[in-house]
Amino acid sequence: MPAQRIAHAVFCDDIRMELGGKYSLMGIYPRVLVLPVRPPVVLPKLGVVVWLVCDIDDPPASATVVVIAQPGNVQLFRETITIVAGDRPQDGSMKMSYSIRFSISPVKIASLGVIYAVVETELGALRASRLEVTADTAALDAVRTGDVPPIT
Repeated sequence: MPAQRIAHAVFCDDIRMELGGKYSLMGIYPRVLVLPVRPPVVLPKLGVVVWLVCDIDDPPASATVVVIAQPGNVQLFRETITIVAGDRPQDGSMKMSYSIRFSISPVKIASLGVIYAVVETELGALRASRLEVTADTAALDAVRTGDVPPIT
């Protein structure tokens, strides 16, 4: 019996192609995206990398990545990962990994909430990762009440 499939995602400010075919993730968000002001806000770009990990003998027949913003169930991105039949490592590996990297631009954030990635396969949907979207309300309130000088 195959092990459970796992999905994971990383959210960042930008994904850059480097010399030699490497990618650099810039401004990785640990778990929370802190906005400098309350929404509505438009981010110029949000980079996302999503992985689907499965047993070598349990490749998905299909896989679609969806990025959703809540509240409102707003779909920010949707794309199918190409699954190549017979695409197996030859080194005795026990797991397979499929990935997709992309940027969403611009990203309109209408309210505080969460942004999350899901991988949909023929066996069901796997929640990858989530990014809490919040505003630094304590700092914003301090600026409004005059407790601290505004940053200019």
